Amino acid sequence: MASSSPSREKHDVFISFRGEDTRDGFASFLYEALRDKAIQAYMDDHQLQRGDEILTNPSECLIGVQDFIVIPVFYGIHPSIVRKQKESYADAFAKHEERLKDKMEKVNQWRGALKEAANLSGLHSNQFR
Repeated sequence: MASSSPSREKHDVFISFRGEDTRDGFASFLYEALRDKAIQAYMDDHQLQRGDEILTNPSECLIGVQDFIVIPVFYGIHPSIVRKQKESYADAFAKHEERLKDKMEKVNQWRGALKEAANLSGLHSNQFR
């Protein structure tokens, strides 16, 4: 019996996000709006524990930035905090630096990828209130 897996289907849009606060709100509304316009969308359904940040697992989140057209949506956070890696982003990177002392080049690649993504033209949720 043949089966079709999501990774083999063609998708026009891949929605990647973290957190229950966006899963049942913004992300699901965006997903449905895209589908209503006949845009093939895939919504990342990987769940993190409450309080986890996107940078808790940067290898999952940032590696693909090099291979896709990215339109960042800054939902509930100002882009400059992401760009300058302040607040929770600074804390997360400090933990990565401590944990990966012997692999600082990898941490620096993640920093660069995140900064590059944050410098892209995108949307800020404050524009839509």
